[in-house]
Amino acid sequence: MKKVLIFALLMSLISFASAATILGGSALLTTSYANQLESWLGEGNITITNIYTKQAGHTSANFHSAADGQGRTFSIIEVLGGVNQIIGGYNPRSWDSSSGYVTAYNTNAFVFNFNTGSVRYHTYTVQPYESYNYSSYGPTFGNGHDIYVNNSLTGGYTYSYAYRSNSRTGNLDIPEGYSYGLIASGSGLTIGRIEVFTISNVPVPEPTTTVLLGLGVLALGMLWKRK
Repeated sequence: MKKVLIFALLMSLISFASAATILGGSALLTTSYANQLESWLGEGNITITNIYTKQAGHTSANFHSAADGQGRTFSIIEVLGGVNQIIGGYNPRSWDSSSGYVTAYNTNAFVFNFNTGSVRYHTYTVQPYESYNYSSYGPTFGNGHDIYVNNSLTGGYTYSYAYRSNSRTGNLDIPEGYSYGLIASGSGLTIGRIEVFTISNVPVPEPTTTVLLGLGVLALGMLWKRK
């Protein structure tokens, strides 16, 4: 029993050192999903803060009111209608309501599907269209669009245009075609919940904190051996 407790403490210390932090609550993001976003972003530990949660009757105006001008964000989108998957995108720039297409040539924007583990990075050499900012659209990525959410925030589609490959591990095996891309879904998507999160980097721990954490892990490891 003692060994089990020691192992649990060791794992909690390791998790504490590496887990992403969610502020403001979420109905869509689990700790595992947040850690996956942190890994895909590749900037070390992050804190993500909920700035928008879709409510009944909301439209794109509500999304833009909350998300415009807030800096880089993750948009998390629940897809219903028998698909029952959670997709989304990382926008390294602020959303706004009037600029139209945002073109980019040197960012690490990406779209993703939590359920399949698929991630597509922005292939700017093919289609430099990173996002689409329009008052009558919800969070929309790419040209065509790779992810499109309509004015009522209840429908949309996915289609692979500007986000075609994972530049870190090669092409992804995701079906292509109208309303395909991240999801194979027929003629369109039924959108459920939507949440938007801002992103901040967690400061690197002070040397003293790092040493204390290391000593704690070491001490528990020695106790494990003695038992």
